[in-house]
Amino acid sequence: KADNRRIEREQRAAKRAQRTADRIAKAEARLAELRLKALSPKQTRKNQQKASAGVVYSPEQIAELNKTLGLVEV
Repeated sequence: KADNRRIEREQRAAKRAQRTADRIAKAEARLAELRLKALSPKQTRKNQQKASAGVVYSPEQIAELNKTLGLVEV
């Protein structure tokens, strides 16, 4: 009976230690991420944002659009 109690107590202690280690690891990861973010200049962070799925026109298409819209004298 005493052995069972001792085993249970050791298991609880191990579980507690594991939870503490997990919490510390999570906090350290978050700190590292914040530090990295703070070090990077704002411009870099802006550039890392996802680009919008824009349409890329060829020079010929642009010329055609300009003519169509009346922006260029034909």
